[in-house]
Amino acid sequence: MMEMRSANHCHSTEDGIPKPRILIIGLGNPLLGDDGFGWQVASRVECALQEQSKTIGEGETRSSMVKPTSSAVVEVERLAVGGLRLMEELIGYDAAILIDAITLGQQPVGSLSIHSLESLPTYPIGHLYSAHDTTLQMALQMGRDLVTKLPDTVWVIGVEVVPTFIFSENLTPSVMAAVPCAVQMVLEKLHQMIEEVL
Repeated sequence: MMEMRSANHCHSTEDGIPKPRILIIGLGNPLLGDDGFGWQVASRVECALQEQSKTIGEGETRSSMVKPTSSAVVEVERLAVGGLRLMEELIGYDAAILIDAITLGQQPVGSLSIHSLESLPTYPIGHLYSAHDTTLQMALQMGRDLVTKLPDTVWVIGVEVVPTFIFSENLTPSVMAAVPCAVQMVLEKLHQMIEEVL
């Protein structure tokens, strides 16, 4: 049975209006070489946000940061799930950014791209899909049909990789070189999303 959980905490502005909540998720497996790209980018984004704001919720299970403008709550997570399980993680948020190693086969390895979730194919390209259930697109539609609060906006920042099953904690040079640019892409998209959800 699938467990549906509510959002972790409610953050409000001084006038009592709930602040928009944005979730950033690094997807992948940090023990499978380039598949750990999402985790590495998410960790660096988390550090950048912590530098911008020292306000971290006590007792949070995620890293929760209020932006300096106090206009939105941004949370960062690293996960190795897809499909319905990934959809569950998005419940209660207004928007999300997913970072993943993907294989679209249209660009050289190490190339970065940014897509709205709706524009991506529904066949397996990364961790947006779970072989045990369904794609994230289908899972989100199922959640919305159940009147579950899910993000209206989901962006995917991906790096092109060659799928591997070799155990390694290191990214290949071309994928590692894309990490700083990916961090900047996440932060720029985050700023844009905060402006849009206010």
